[in-house]
Amino acid sequence: MISKKAQQEIIVTVLLVLIALAAVAAVATFVINNVKKSTAGADDKLACSKVELSIADLKASATAVAINVQRLGTADVTLTTVNVMVNGVKITGTGTGAILPGETKSAGNSILVKDQKVEAAAILANGYACAPMASTTVAA
Repeated sequence: MISKKAQQEIIVTVLLVLIALAAVAAVATFVINNVKKSTAGADDKLACSKVELSIADLKASATAVAINVQRLGTADVTLTTVNVMVNGVKITGTGTGAILPGETKSAGNSILVKDQKVEAAAILANGYACAPMASTTVAA
């Protein structure tokens, strides 16, 4: 028969193993959650990297300037629109609508003055807004 001292050693060993397993599980859960958080949005950022935009030209009229945006890049990324910003502020009511590679669309009219920065940013089909990827400064 096993002595009480031997039984106590077995119980202590089993408890230590269970505590170690619980600690490993807690650390693994923490690490997995942090990895998931750090990779969130990676697919959207990758999609944005496949989109290329260019501000084709700024056509001036007597009262406004038409901002024409051209899409370059691959066709495997769907855009709902391209927002146009002047000095970092979205121009109200502008957007190209869906734009395919090779297309050039007008993004609306705005009054622009010399040295203003005009940028274009793609909006993916899921609503994710890419960082501005085309930029030009209004010349005289």
